[in-house]
Amino acid sequence: MVNPIPIIQLLASIILFTFNAYNPYFGFFFGLISPLFLLFYLNSLKRFPFELLIAVIIHAAIFKIVTVYYIFMVVIPSFIILTRKEKAELLSGLPALLASIIVLILLPEIKTALIKNLEFNLSNYLELLRNSATTEKLFYIEKIEKNKTYIAALFIYLMPSLSYSYIAFTTYINKRFFYKFQKIPVQPFQVPFQLIPVLVVGGFLILANYIITKIISYNTLIIFFTLFFVQGIEILEFWLKKIKVPIIFKYVIYFFILVEPPLTIILSIFGLFDTWIDFRKLNKGGQNG
Repeated sequence: MVNPIPIIQLLASIILFTFNAYNPYFGFFFGLISPLFLLFYLNSLKRFPFELLIAVIIHAAIFKIVTVYYIFMVVIPSFIILTRKEKAELLSGLPALLASIIVLILLPEIKTALIKNLEFNLSNYLELLRNSATTEKLFYIEKIEKNKTYIAALFIYLMPSLSYSYIAFTTYINKRFFYKFQKIPVQPFQVPFQLIPVLVVGGFLILANYIITKIISYNTLIIFFTLFFVQGIEILEFWLKKIKVPIIFKYVIYFFILVEPPLTIILSIFGLFDTWIDFRKLNKGGQNG
């Protein structure tokens, strides 16, 4: 007898992610939990996921590019969570990172189309803002309008790091929730010390006078900012648990950190220095949880 629950979980994952095609704002948040349902589906199988293959083929025939995003942002990270467990956050975004670099270097037609599409969407968004903007805000809107081509191009050139960062962060969230539901112990995430030289070299490239080196530097810094932010969350989670903060207040704290850029920067700095100073051992017992 066929168990309908895994099929429902698979459909829920696909439907939640597909909201991006209709409403990018709600779709962004729905997409965050899309991998969780796919993880439940994959974890329940003892065979090849034929339903997933069929669903992806049908989805591609209807939505095309959205399916490509679904594969890179949901399917691949879910398989990596289940197979490479402790390294999932580091590895899950690598396929999207490499694919983005290939597009930027080897496929100029696609790169140009992406820039034009983003420029068009930016113009539409600015038009919406202009209809309800104050005189002061109109000044900034006009300034952005004049530089929209540059802004769109810069965003596309940052696509490798932005895609990697989004996937790494969603992997972290979904892995934690999945492990909690499955009652699986999880090791705190930590950036390997061996990657620090990459951060140092990438950071210093920003001082070069060549645009390509600056783009490499920007991408490197964004990636490590995300990884150290995740490590900072682990530190915060440890201490909130240590002082027994109620779970509702924990999520309020996380919300304010996510919506306040200065707090995310501070947390990332803590994550960076945690590479040398284990902030989770700064207690009398010297225990790590």
